[in-house]
Amino acid sequence: MPKYSAAFRRLIEDKGIKIIRLPPRSPNLNAYADRFVRSIKEECLN
Repeated sequence: MPKYSAAFRRLIEDKGIKIIRLPPRSPNLNAYADRFVRSIKEECLN
């Protein structure tokens, strides 16, 4: 079951953003993004 609605996915695709589906339980595939989000959260909350 998709996390996002069809309307949201269509909006993203219309903006030219490529959707890349990751396999489930694959934390190492998005390690850079996770670290970036963590850094932003820590900086904003300090």
